[in-house]
Amino acid sequence: MNYIVPLVIFLLSPALHAAEALPQLVPLLGERGDVIFSESFDGPNPVPLRVIKNTMSEIAEGGVRLGTKIERPEWGHGGIAFVYGPDRPPLGDFILEADFRWDVGQSFGFQFPRLREAGEPPHGIAPEFFIRFYRPKDATQPGSWDIRDNAAEAAVGKHEANAAPQLDSKGRVPSERKTVGEHKATFAPGQWHRIMIEVRNGEVAVQLSNGQSLRGKCNQASSPKMAPQIGTGPAGSEAVVDNLKINAFR
Repeated sequence: MNYIVPLVIFLLSPALHAAEALPQLVPLLGERGDVIFSESFDGPNPVPLRVIKNTMSEIAEGGVRLGTKIERPEWGHGGIAFVYGPDRPPLGDFILEADFRWDVGQSFGFQFPRLREAGEPPHGIAPEFFIRFYRPKDATQPGSWDIRDNAAEAAVGKHEANAAPQLDSKGRVPSERKTVGEHKATFAPGQWHRIMIEVRNGEVAVQLSNGQSLRGKCNQASSPKMAPQIGTGPAGSEAVVDNLKINAFR
């Protein structure tokens, strides 16, 4: 008598993180050098990113979930998370890589503040440039992403030491945010993306896993600078970030 024994194979391995299937990106401005910072948020005791007061940061879904709290919807600005703490040395030219999933909100991005000068307060230093993602209120319209130089008009040349800046209606120094480059793109909720941001000798190059890239000079892309920041838009914006890594150039 012949017996047919069914073979059942149980796949016991955990489900792969969606970001693991994203393509590897190759730097445009030079080769990767030493690792400056690396965090995959999957160790035995992963620590969320340091944030300002109105920002949420919690380990979730294989990464760190960031968002802008909605207890104060009257706040027009978004949340900010710091890639690492103030105990690290200033950052020079670098290559930053990260995976992200932008689930809710109209804006999300990465920003890079200059190094704080002696005597300056720890908060309120404007980023030198942004990589910002936008999602229109009309869901039928495509979104976009861009690189924006945040140099105020006076900062394109040299600042006069005692010059009084012309302020806008809210008492702030007006900004000439030059758009270095822009692409139309769709960032659907739940969809993972990979980004590479390079800064070298005042030039910025950004690549996405969807094949798009931008490259150009930023007046304010100087070195050294403070820790990179991840920004979420106005109240209710949320994103998950994973596999953060910063390299020097070789």
